[in-house]
Amino acid sequence: MKKLSPKMIAALVGAAVVILIGAFVLFRPTEEDPGTYDPEMQQSSQSAQSDDPEDDQPTNPTGIPDMNSSDRNYEQPYAPVDFQNQSLTTLSKEEIDKEIQEFLPKLLKLDPDVIEKQVSPRTTGGEYNPFRLMLDSCLADKTIGDAFRNMGEHTTYEVIEILGDPSQSNFFDVTLSVSTPYMAASAPEIASTDVDLFSEEFVKFKSSGAAKTISRMNMGKVPMNTDLVELTFLVEEDVLMLYYPISYTYGTEIPQYAFFWGAIEFQGTKDGDLLMNNSFGGCKEVSQSKFGNTDIINHLSAVMENIQKGDMEAIAAISAEGNSMQSTIAISNTYPAYQRLFKKREGFEKETMDRLATLEYDIRYFILTDKEYDEQLPYVAITYSTVDPVTESRAYDTQYFMFTSPRHALRSSIVVTNNTLSRIIINCMGGDKVQADQRLYLIDRLNKNQ
Repeated sequence: MKKLSPKMIAALVGAAVVILIGAFVLFRPTEEDPGTYDPEMQQSSQSAQSDDPEDDQPTNPTGIPDMNSSDRNYEQPYAPVDFQNQSLTTLSKEEIDKEIQEFLPKLLKLDPDVIEKQVSPRTTGGEYNPFRLMLDSCLADKTIGDAFRNMGEHTTYEVIEILGDPSQSNFFDVTLSVSTPYMAASAPEIASTDVDLFSEEFVKFKSSGAAKTISRMNMGKVPMNTDLVELTFLVEEDVLMLYYPISYTYGTEIPQYAFFWGAIEFQGTKDGDLLMNNSFGGCKEVSQSKFGNTDIINHLSAVMENIQKGDMEAIAAISAEGNSMQSTIAISNTYPAYQRLFKKREGFEKETMDRLATLEYDIRYFILTDKEYDEQLPYVAITYSTVDPVTESRAYDTQYFMFTSPRHALRSSIVVTNNTLSRIIINCMGGDKVQADQRLYLIDRLNKNQ
């Protein structure tokens, strides 16, 4: 049997991952020009560690546990939450609402006392809480903390609703509209090196120099991303404890989602540093003409243009290398579910089509160098945004397209490519069927309370 190459393994894994989760967002702001990525800035950030003695610490003096999103064997140092024997809080709804309102601005400013006392160190199952570990890293390391504070100083939020009844449960869900500088993909791009993403899955936030660079950036020039975020609190012995955030935009719990601080999705901790996906490792941006691969360019462009038009029939008819967009989840499952909602919900079809019409996108082309096999591979990143009708502000995302064959690029990765385009379609509509229902329920509650 022929041994699978690391590229082929990565492609197979990528196909599964793309179906399950959204990818990451991209913008490339710098202090000089928010619309142009500056390689010199990246190079200087990568050498920042050697320029500062503080950054030359190879050990982990913080004691923060090492963990990452690829490791499913998490330790269980805490007892799970005992739901059966938990007494209801003596706090009133008014007291809880007030505590939440007082807690949020302190969390945004990384108040050590609030993080220590009111961000749970455990998950409900007793594992380390990745969100708390992210905050612990901010408190333990000045450079990381400074980067978060710089992003946080430009973040604004609004409490949309607080759900929960202390006579029934100790759980409370808080929905926020959060606008923060859009650094979710810029951060890993700043941190990237020539080590390709096949060889190195993650890059470090501080030791790469990214944290220091971000701490000094002019965030006023960075586009603002607005997300609807749900925070889950559990009152334990009359103390309000934050467990984790959930993004309405990205449709899932993101363990280390820095929703107040650049909307960066961290992937774990290592040696007291924060991990990010190595999304740009070994990549060099090129012009469309130097990229070549017109079949890739035409296929991606055709789908994106028709998303903006809201023409799902045209998208379904798009086919490449024997694979049609008709078979993707977005066209075969999600859009038909939306059509059923259109019939039940007056005005929802127009709202969805209006959102699609606000689509803006930027396609960037790269050459990815695989040093092990001495190959130059096509690589694409699409940044896109739509105006969320709930917040009336732009929500951003970026999806990445990796092609594992230099000669037959689109053919080698057509299934993964179409699945990634499917994720873009779903996000542009406002999420999958579950997310659509959640948003409609939220709108109904808000209208009822007006």
